[in-house]
Amino acid sequence: MNYRGDLGLNSLTEQQCQRLEFLRSSIAEHFHHQVDLIERSDRAASHAADLLQYIDADIMLCLYASHLFEIGFEAAYLRHGDLYERFIGQENLRIVERLLADLDADEDFSSGICELVSSIYDQARVDTPELRITRDAMNLVKCVSTETCDQDQLKAQLNLLFQTEPGYRRACRLFLQEPKPT
Repeated sequence: MNYRGDLGLNSLTEQQCQRLEFLRSSIAEHFHHQVDLIERSDRAASHAADLLQYIDADIMLCLYASHLFEIGFEAAYLRHGDLYERFIGQENLRIVERLLADLDADEDFSSGICELVSSIYDQARVDTPELRITRDAMNLVKCVSTETCDQDQLKAQLNLLFQTEPGYRRACRLFLQEPKPT
């Protein structure tokens, strides 16, 4: 993934790009059996990069959290069965802490990432631009467009789901059907 060129994040330093690539390779190494998780991780980071063009937020926090938003999904399911949804955030945090330690991430940065990742699934926690961007990036990956859905109802649901105006606009472009020319 070319963070500067393809994603347009020209403000990233070479070192930041290397750290992000190292994170991606660590995810691929640890979760090589979950190709769909790796693809969703990349798509979420791509969506976050797009949203960062319109919203002032910490780029590295957003990109890391977007890459890591559901890294604990399988662990939560394996450990907790049908109750897994209650534990995704907890399992995410456990795995993220381990990954960040493996990456020798700075302690302040690690605590910021852990706070952000643990807040993704907890509506009562802090509300920051980084969290809104990460949630919108996550929702852009998780949403599925359907032709059988009433378009007005879908638009209302998207309005409730997305927390940033750019995220909502992108979701509308991706998931709402364009009117067919008559």
